[in-house]
Amino acid sequence: MGPMPGMTKARAKRVGSIALRIAGGIVALVAVLMGTTVVILRSEWGGERLRHQVVARVNKQIQGRLDIDRLAFGGDKVQVWGVALRDPEGGLVTHVARAEVDFALLRVLRKELRVTAVAIDTPIVSLVSDVDGSNLARATASRQKKPPKPPEPKKVDPNGPEGWVIRIDRFELTHGDVSTAVATEDGSAPRAHLSGLGLSGSARHAMGNGATDLTLRVSGQSERVPVGPLRLAAQLAAHGDVTRFDADGELLGGTLKAHGSVDAQHLDQADVVVALAIPAQDLGGYEWGPVRIDARAQPATTPNLDVLVKVPGLALAAKDRGAEGPFGVRGRLTVADLALFGRAAHVV
Repeated sequence: MGPMPGMTKARAKRVGSIALRIAGGIVALVAVLMGTTVVILRSEWGGERLRHQVVARVNKQIQGRLDIDRLAFGGDKVQVWGVALRDPEGGLVTHVARAEVDFALLRVLRKELRVTAVAIDTPIVSLVSDVDGSNLARATASRQKKPPKPPEPKKVDPNGPEGWVIRIDRFELTHGDVSTAVATEDGSAPRAHLSGLGLSGSARHAMGNGATDLTLRVSGQSERVPVGPLRLAAQLAAHGDVTRFDADGELLGGTLKAHGSVDAQHLDQADVVVALAIPAQDLGGYEWGPVRIDARAQPATTPNLDVLVKVPGLALAAKDRGAEGPFGVRGRLTVADLALFGRAAHVV
């Protein structure tokens, strides 16, 4: 584009030079302001101001109360100490000794919300349930009488571009402790207790086409019946119509092994093995189990299925019809005492 009518080339050059200097000055000013803001937030005073704002805003939204003893902002990471969530009656629901979140801000320029590391140390969760729900639900309930209606989820094209990507490179939870109880007239009756809980993993999700990759490892110790170790290693990858999974672990005194690949458009080509075995055990004075699930499917073969589930008052047994003809299942549900099942379920 040439100079405007009546404007000499020299004058146009001077105007362009002035415009460039002004633009450069604005950019420099924005950079200085951003740098100053970061420096302030990284100071002890800035961290305290940020902590106060976070706590105040959250407590305006929830029925319970959030407290944070200390917060520090490091430019590319946030650290908090002494995080406590209380229900409306003041009872402690959750406490975290320390948590840190590291992120890569510049990845936003590449349409990626990237968290490079999440570390949570000594989270303690005490869940108490009654006929009205749990203390956690009451603590996090909205103060608004009518919470805003969530937006309708956008349709995902599995063959489309990735779009924005949410990514967590490393997640670490250590020294966790989770207990559950049911409120009674005399106080509360404990139900489950997991100690020494550890969780690690990574995750990546593309919002444009729904592609998801997830790895997860869980370990811990059950302190109440069934007493014993808890261990689970799992991987999941979902890309378009194809889902791949792998899991191996110990839970409830039994074992779980599962792996396979499933294409939603070609279910006859599924390659899946699922084996779950949990022995019978006493829970709350009632016998639960055994539970056995053995499922196998391979391309161009008839699937195999063998299921046995026994719970107080009920029993379910199912088995495939064999290799002859199309796949089918023969099953039998035995209902001995529904009232017994209701009482046992309430205890657990």
